[in-house]
This record gives sequence, C-alpha cells and structure tokens, in this order.
Amino acid sequence: MEMELGMAESDANAKGWRGNNEGEKLKVESPKGWTVVSPIWATNESGFTAMAGGCRLFNGTWADPGLFATGFWWTASKQNDQEAWYRYLDKKNANVFRSFTYKNYGFSVRCVKD
Repeated sequence: MEMELGMAESDANAKGWRGNNEGEKLKVESPKGWTVVSPIWATNESGFTAMAGGCRLFNGTWADPGLFATGFWWTASKQNDQEAWYRYLDKKNANVFRSFTYKNYGFSVRCVKD
C-alpha cells in the first residue's frame, strides 16, 4: 500500500521512518482522530482512515491512552515465531515507521472485505 501511495520500494523494505508523506495520506484528517498539530499531516488521500489508537504494551498497560498522538498496526508478515512486523504513525511525522517487535504487544489490525 505504501508503494501505491508513492513510496519507493527501497524505502518500503527498510526499517525506521521511511518515505515522504505517505503517513499523512493514511491518517484521517484532524481533528477527527489525531491531536491537532497541522492539517497538512493528515489528508486521508488513501481512504485508509487511520486513527490514533495508541497500543497495548507487553505488560498489559496502554501507551498514551487518550492522547490521540500515535497509531500502531500489525502487518500480516512475521519476522520469526516470536516477532511480527508493524507500522507506526505519529502526530508529528508525515512518514510511516516500520519495524518488528514481540507479538505480546497489542496493535490495531485492519480487516479488508473481499
């Protein structure tokens, strides 16, 4: 999906913050789901309508509950038996973060209807 939004394949396969403005194309427009920083950081051009849901940490507590500043999503790809890839969006960044972590974290998922 990131490459459909204009990200280079080399960036899409990298870890860390990648791309140019693909993150803003995924986030729902402020102030409907993100702390208002700047409307240019959320256009929802993709129609994905990403909202800032935070995440559940490995110990069961919630990170940044109610602050509407971050959003984490699992991907369908696993790194190994204990870890999986995820994407992260932040109110202060127009890009998309990619990495992997242990599966005992709680991130959002996005279901697609066939």
